[in-house]
Amino acid sequence: MLCIISSIFSFISAQDRHFARTYESTTMPKGAIDIEPQVTINAGRENFYRRYESRIEFETGLTNKLQTSLYLNSEHISIALTDSADNVTGLNRKSVYSFSNEWKLNVLNPSISPVGLGFYAEYRISPDELELEFKLLLDKKTPNTIIAYNLVTEMESEYEFKNTGTGFIEAENELAVENDLAYM
Repeated sequence: MLCIISSIFSFISAQDRHFARTYESTTMPKGAIDIEPQVTINAGRENFYRRYESRIEFETGLTNKLQTSLYLNSEHISIALTDSADNVTGLNRKSVYSFSNEWKLNVLNPSISPVGLGFYAEYRISPDELELEFKLLLDKKTPNTIIAYNLVTEMESEYEFKNTGTGFIEAENELAVENDLAYM
């Protein structure tokens, strides 16, 4: 039995990401494959609230400087409906499924260049939403430290049907710019 478990785990490896939200400029080697499942559960609030998000990522190195990932995403939300006296009157449920595709290009490797430089792009599509995200990746590695900076731009369009007699689709657009800095 131990031999079977050892053989299964000998094929499994993970990418060497050092930070949860901030990306480094390096990419996976050509032909490398990574499968990463992720589940997030949110609960609480005064009445009833549950949110389950699951995502499975299939990632591969296309060249030694270019990698891509495909994601299958699902989100399930249950929220208690209440009246003006805060009594629970029902439960509102919503499930959304989406697809994401990520691309990462390494221009300068931080191990052999003064600074690492990379570009990141991701899009996400669902029946009522479109998201585009772009990142400039900068990082520096020394024998004892890693510092990484990401300049992030995210654009999102969400579409909602409004029934006002004639009915129409309303688009809500958002643009966010973010600076992420990580040090280890």
